[in-house]
Amino acid sequence: MKKIFALIACSGLLFGGCEAIVDDPTDVEAYEGNQVLVYAPEGTPIPATGGTYSVKVVTAIPLEISIPKVASWLSSSIEENAGTEMVSFKEGDEVVEKEVPYSIVNFTATANDNLARYASVAILDATNHYSLYRLDVHQEGAVVDVPKKVFKVAPSEISVNADATSATIEVTSEVAWTAVSDNPAITLAPASGDGNATVTLTFAANTAESKVTAKITISTTSDDVTVKSFDVSFEQAAAAAVKPAVKPAPGVLAEWHFKQDYVTTLNVHFNEAVADATADVSGNGDLYVEPNVSGTGRLELYNGIADKSTVADKAHKRCKRTIGDYGEPVWYGTWKGDYILWTAEAEAPLAATTKLRLFFTVRPNNAQVMKYWLVEYLDGETWKPAGETTTKDDFTYNLELYYGKTHINATIDPSYEYEQINTRIDRTVTLSSDTPKAQFRITCVATTGADGNPVTQLAASYVLRFAGETTNAKTPYYAETEHPRIEVVE
Repeated sequence: MKKIFALIACSGLLFGGCEAIVDDPTDVEAYEGNQVLVYAPEGTPIPATGGTYSVKVVTAIPLEISIPKVASWLSSSIEENAGTEMVSFKEGDEVVEKEVPYSIVNFTATANDNLARYASVAILDATNHYSLYRLDVHQEGAVVDVPKKVFKVAPSEISVNADATSATIEVTSEVAWTAVSDNPAITLAPASGDGNATVTLTFAANTAESKVTAKITISTTSDDVTVKSFDVSFEQAAAAAVKPAVKPAPGVLAEWHFKQDYVTTLNVHFNEAVADATADVSGNGDLYVEPNVSGTGRLELYNGIADKSTVADKAHKRCKRTIGDYGEPVWYGTWKGDYILWTAEAEAPLAATTKLRLFFTVRPNNAQVMKYWLVEYLDGETWKPAGETTTKDDFTYNLELYYGKTHINATIDPSYEYEQINTRIDRTVTLSSDTPKAQFRITCVATTGADGNPVTQLAASYVLRFAGETTNAKTPYYAETEHPRIEVVE
């Protein structure tokens, strides 16, 4: 037997003011103010056939044993006052010996015909029910625990949209495996392997009004793994019911009101900081301005190149999109390839011969905002110019923005040489094909500033500003009282 703990904070119930002397200082720990010496045999697990493991607990404190409920294979008993032991204590500067009773705690395990097992048990103060000492009781197993090889699959569920055509499953494996689908419309590549792999599921877009489902089973014949087969459930959403195209009655499909009173509501989905990760990369940054007057639709501003931070002679930190102080959408850092997208949803696809009108007003905040743009509309599945186009150098356009001298500004303040100028975009088009929704796209087609001069660097100060009803008191001529909208004319 080896003494494995000496708990030296003295208890008034046992020794009064005193300190136990132990052979090995590393064996000293304090437990809840109680003095307990515990002895246990080393390296002697209970055999698989069953047996008893005993420890000696030197203390006068009444004991009880706590065994986890999951360890139903283990029981305990206590032989109280099984004997006494002389323990040395320090009282002041003197060393005295005292006779202390001890108990024997027995842990008995039933036969084990499986793997080795352990139970974390506690020896408690039976009066106050706090732990005096914890130990692990170990029983050998009749079955040798052979380490298993890795074999796992993720995810266990795949859910895709109706228009998706592929998905992947990750196989992490140290054994050979095969993959099969119970739906022949879904192909798997590779369908087998020996080791780690990415299994690609390929399938057609779903045009039916019912879901596509499948069970993908990836399995192994190896006995060296814990689980030999995994099922992955697959579900592809049903296609939306196709409504017949109709020609709506004349009226507004979507309308926006840009005004200082609406800064907060307009900014709900459109507040981008210069440090946002999407500010420079292609796409709309998941930002949009919803109609706040009527209808369903979106105004979105798309970066047209993969990464604006790669623009040569870049002179800013990041671009951004947000709502200005006067309630107007603003776009920092316009560049060639950027585009504005206006969308209005109808209750059904728009039938051919429907006549649509787009109206809104913009102005460049300075001379370096892009000048030449191409306004287009979606006709069926094709983008077509909205209005007559002009070809210049290597680009085609049908919209020009201006930044220059204006007589109205000079009348107010003769010191104005150049100033922002509002440009109204008012385009009416007629659809020649059934079209899912009303959409207009306005794309920058050249790196020429609004003053007509080439622009060689990109800066956050190149701000495109949508005109609204509220303006600075010094610039009332910027006000636009006709609200942006997409409407059916006839």
